[in-house]
Amino acid sequence: MPKNLRSFLVRCWQLGDDQVRIEIEHIQSGDKVLVESIDAALDWICAQPHAARDAAMDLSDPDTT
Repeated sequence: MPKNLRSFLVRCWQLGDDQVRIEIEHIQSGDKVLVESIDAALDWICAQPHAARDAAMDLSDPDTT
């Protein structure tokens, strides 16, 4: 089975008046985004590519299967 690992670093700030700021970094690509809700954070995380799915795989290499 192909490896399907994505890693994220999430930082969250409570600003008061029920406002939050959430910064998410996709570790594999280095892409970052700043959002204002947990729902927006999860939407962004789910939209990030799966490295194993999107990369060309060498099926003879046991580390990619």
